[in-house]
Amino acid sequence: MIGAMRHEDFYNHGLYLYPEMFTHVGWTCHKNSFTDCMPIVNEVRDVILFLAGEVFSDSDQIFDLRRKGHEFSESDASYLVHLYEEMGDKFFGDLNGCFSGVLIDQQKGKSFLFNDRFGMHRVFIHHGKDGFFFSSEAKALLAVLPETREFDPKGLCELMTCGCTLGEHTFFKGIEILPGGSLLEFANGRLLRKTRYFDRMVWEEQTRLSETEFISRFTEMLPRVTQKYISSREPVGMSLTGGLDSRMLLACLDITQGSLPCYTFGSMYRDTFDVKVARRVAKECGQTHQVLVLGEDFLGKLPSYLEKAVFLSDGYLGLSGAAELYANTLAREIASVRLTGNWGSELLRGVRAFKFAAPRGGILHPDLHEFVEEANDTFTRMNGMNRVSFVPFQQAPHQSYGRLSIERSQVIPRAPFLDNELVELVYQGADICDGFALAEAIISHCQPNLLAIPTDRGFLGHNGILIGAGRRAYREALFKAEYWVGPGAPDWLVRRSHLLRLFRLEENLLGRHKFYHLRLWMRERLSGKIREILTHDSLSDLSPYLNQKSLDEILDDHFKGRKNYTNEIDMILTIALTRKLLLKASSISGLMAED
Repeated sequence: MIGAMRHEDFYNHGLYLYPEMFTHVGWTCHKNSFTDCMPIVNEVRDVILFLAGEVFSDSDQIFDLRRKGHEFSESDASYLVHLYEEMGDKFFGDLNGCFSGVLIDQQKGKSFLFNDRFGMHRVFIHHGKDGFFFSSEAKALLAVLPETREFDPKGLCELMTCGCTLGEHTFFKGIEILPGGSLLEFANGRLLRKTRYFDRMVWEEQTRLSETEFISRFTEMLPRVTQKYISSREPVGMSLTGGLDSRMLLACLDITQGSLPCYTFGSMYRDTFDVKVARRVAKECGQTHQVLVLGEDFLGKLPSYLEKAVFLSDGYLGLSGAAELYANTLAREIASVRLTGNWGSELLRGVRAFKFAAPRGGILHPDLHEFVEEANDTFTRMNGMNRVSFVPFQQAPHQSYGRLSIERSQVIPRAPFLDNELVELVYQGADICDGFALAEAIISHCQPNLLAIPTDRGFLGHNGILIGAGRRAYREALFKAEYWVGPGAPDWLVRRSHLLRLFRLEENLLGRHKFYHLRLWMRERLSGKIREILTHDSLSDLSPYLNQKSLDEILDDHFKGRKNYTNEIDMILTIALTRKLLLKASSISGLMAED
C-alpha cells in the first residue's frame, strides 16, 4: 500500500504496526511538511497520531498547551496529540483544515479513524472478511485487494456524467468514501461505532446578519484567517489568477516585499488575461511574479504525463490532469506550499461549474442507462440543497478530488476560503450579500490601489461605466469564442475546418483565457497515441461498460473532422488507462515489486 503512494523522491514514508491494538498504519508525506513528524506521540507515548493533510489552529490555543507544560515542536503537527489529551473526544470537532488521520489511545484501548468536516482529504475504505482497510488514495487498496479491481457501473456512470462520483461510493467495486466529518471507533479489531462529529445544520440554522454587518465581519476576519495559511517551515508561493479571489487574499496579507512569490499558469500561444492581470497585481503588492507555461517541453512528454495523471488521480482525471500535473511540478520549483483562492467565487458569488451532462455518441453500454438516470436524480437532489452547503459539502470534496490528488502529489495546496471559521460566517450573510460588493469592500479596505486593475473578465477598473461595460463584454466574448474553437467546438464548425484556417481562429483565440487546449492537443500531438491506447483489444475489456460500435464511430468522426468528441474521447482514454494502470494484476504486481 505504501508503494502505491510513494510518487516522488521528495516524500518521506513509514510503517507502524501495533498488533495488540489490531492497528497497522503506513504513511507518506512531503519532506519537511506539517506532518513530517510521524508517528506523533505524547510524552508518555500512550497516544499516537498519524495525519494526512494540515490543521490550522489559533496561536492562542497552541500557546495554552505550552503554558500547561506540554512539550512539542511549534513548526509541525506534534502539538495535536496534546490537544487531544486536553480536549478528549471534542478534539476531532475542533480541528480546522483539510485532513484525515488515525489516533490510537492506549489507555482507552481504542483506535479512531477520522477526516475533516467537508471530506476534502478523502479516505477510501473497504470492509471485508480480512479486516477494515482504509487509505487516502484508492490505488493503495487496489494494490492489496484483488476483489476490488473491477469497475462499479453506478460510479462509472456518475464519473462520465458529472465528472466525479457522488456520495459515498466510488467507481471501484467494494471501495467506498468516508463522508466528511466522520469518526470511526475501533477496539480489538472490531468497528464499534461510526458517527459524524459535525452536522452542517448547526451552520445552516444560524441567525442571519445584515449585509452591512456581514461585510464588516468578513472584512475583519479574512486577513486574520489568511495569515495563518502562510505560516510554514517550507516556502510558500501564491497561485495568482486574474480573478477576484486570489487578489482578495493577497490584498489582505501583512507581508514584506518579495516574501510571497507569485505565479500564474500560462498558455504557449500568448499571455492569457490571467497572466496579464496577475502580473500587475503582484507588482502593485511588491511581490515577484512568474509565468509557468505549458509549452513544447510539456507537449513532448504529454503521453507520459497523461498516464501519470490518471494514476495519481485514481482514474478521476485524464488530459486536464496531465496539464495540472506538469504545471504543479513547475510550481514546486518556486515553493512547495501553494496558496490559492479556490472556492471563493463558489462560496461568495454562487459560481457553479458543476453539472450533469450525459456523454454524446451513445458510448455507454445500453445496460447502463438506468445508472445514468440514477446519476441525474442524485445530482438533482444534491443541487437542491442549501446554496452555501452545496459548495463545501458536495462540490468541493467530490468535483475537486482528481485535481487535488494531482496537486498534492507535487505541492501542498492551501485554500483559506474553506477555513471552518470563514465558511461558518458565510452562512450568515452570503444569501443577502452581493459577492462582488464584498470583494470590492475587502480590497478597498486592505489595498485600494488594486481596485484600479480590471479582472480577467473585465470587472473593477476606474475607466467609467461605459468603458467598463465594453471591456466586460469583449473579454466575455473572447472567453466563449475560445471555448467554441476548443473543446466546445460545435460539429458544424468542425466540419468547416477550412473556416478556422482561413480566419486563423485557433491561432487568434487560443490562450486568451485557458492555459491548456485539449482539442488541439488531441489532433496534433495525441492522435497516434490515442489510437494506440484505444485498440480493439483494450476496448473489448471495457465492453460491459462501453458500446464498441459507437466508440469506433466516435474516433473515426473526431479524427476525420466530422464531429467534436473531445470530452468523450478524454473520458474513454481515462477509463482505458485506469483499467491498464490500476485494475490489471500485472500493473499492480509491477508496482509492488518496485517498492
